[in-house]
Amino acid sequence: MPDIPIYDASRPVTPPKVSFNPDFNPFSSTRTETAQTRSNRENWSKLYGDAIERKVNEGEIPFTPMSDIQAKPEEETLKPYQFADRFILVPSEQGLMIIDQHRAHIRVLYDRFMANAKSHAAASQGLLFPEMFQLSASDAVVFEELKPRFAALGFDLSDMGRGAIAVQGVPSGMEGQDYERLITDMIADIRINPTHEEDRQLESLALAMANKAAIPTGRRLSENEMQELVRSLKACSMPSRTPDAKTVYIVRSVQEISKLLD
Repeated sequence: MPDIPIYDASRPVTPPKVSFNPDFNPFSSTRTETAQTRSNRENWSKLYGDAIERKVNEGEIPFTPMSDIQAKPEEETLKPYQFADRFILVPSEQGLMIIDQHRAHIRVLYDRFMANAKSHAAASQGLLFPEMFQLSASDAVVFEELKPRFAALGFDLSDMGRGAIAVQGVPSGMEGQDYERLITDMIADIRINPTHEEDRQLESLALAMANKAAIPTGRRLSENEMQELVRSLKACSMPSRTPDAKTVYIVRSVQEISKLLD
């Protein structure tokens, strides 16, 4: 431990000096740009340029949330933030990611439903008390063709005859829905946009399920829920668009945000 210096009253005290530029104006638009400042600006431009932003928005390159980047133990991990109970703001390597929570969850659920159906791994949750309802004559005809697709997605439906349907089980994740409304809406989608291709039918039914079960706009999410949604979205094959081609997220680069504040 160093010795504590002894106070000497006869030693003159030198006041501290502060160097500053009296002509500096932080709000001036004509500030002189130093070589270091210019180099930093050019580096940021290369890193967050319009080309990268466009590629991220179009899904050509993946986004990497800052929370997924390996950080030193003493550094605080940047966290997602929910805005207006609709959007999730995520700092990323490309800038600021703005995610529509409802559309993001549609993308995640759709991919999950389709993967389970194609791998024959869709889990069905049995209902303690089966629900019965009546289909219209036109819906009953369509339902007859769609029964194998419903089964592939995890529905356990019994045809009771004359258009009567008994819901014995539903796919995992669809618990608590209005099953009559859900199934009739799924059938209506096929009836309105008819197709006899099994894959197209499966895609249409999976999208209808995802739309019904997705996190709604206006729901407050916890930090863990936001992080899990972002992680799941990142794992999707096409995270930038919903299955019906709606934008899931946009990226605003540091350069673009800076221009707004100039």
